[in-house]
Amino acid sequence: MMVQYKVEFDKLEWESPIMGVRHKYIDQNNLHIRLVEYSKEMPPRYHL
Repeated sequence: MMVQYKVEFDKLEWESPIMGVRHKYIDQNNLHIRLVEYSKEMPPRYHL
């Protein structure tokens, strides 16, 4: 069984959790979908 979803991202507001990153996010029926945009202003992050 294939489940189909349609998200109209153009109707969602951009959110900016940190400098240089913004996203549009939807949480519906325990399904999480996020459209993320990164820019050069994003601070470097290092994971060890």
